[in-house]
Amino acid sequence: NEQVLAVVVDVRQFCADPSEPRRVLHSPFVNGGYRWATNGRVAIGHPSSSPPDGGTPDMRGLEIIRPGAEYQRVQYEIPTARVCDLCVAGLKDCVMCNGRGRHSLALKCVCGATEHDCGKCKGTGRVKCDGCHGGFLYPTMEICGLTVSSRYVRMIDEYAPEFAPHKKKLLCFRFGQYVGAIMRTFKERKKD
Repeated sequence: NEQVLAVVVDVRQFCADPSEPRRVLHSPFVNGGYRWATNGRVAIGHPSSSPPDGGTPDMRGLEIIRPGAEYQRVQYEIPTARVCDLCVAGLKDCVMCNGRGRHSLALKCVCGATEHDCGKCKGTGRVKCDGCHGGFLYPTMEICGLTVSSRYVRMIDEYAPEFAPHKKKLLCFRFGQYVGAIMRTFKERKKD
């Protein structure tokens, strides 16, 4: 008798970070009979009997449950992520205040101050690096003929997923009760 172990994934790791303007992507949601999590570049879902959440993206439009190609186990090697040389842990000096967090005013403000907190960094002197993810650069890689960011493959690798291409736009994956997709990348990018 072969025992099947249930795979449990904390799907919140696939949600967008707070800097993403589409707030609906900040937490998991139910739509189309699945509980989904996505940051707009990778999506993962599992069956859910909960009613749909209002105001959420229509994940059924991705058709990632039926990719149109057979799922297969593929051999791949995840390239090593590189440390970003523009920042420290994903944060860099604000260019508006040169990392000071404050602006000197040429004239005295109506409030009497000669300095104010920087509006760009909100007085911290640091801003999110737009060239990396948390201080790392993730090279692209190819699976099933699609070029994708190794960042997202790394997130699901431990679950030994099966892959299938979908209309040359998405790399679909599945493992256990989970299905998902990674959007293709057109070229080597620092951000992905």
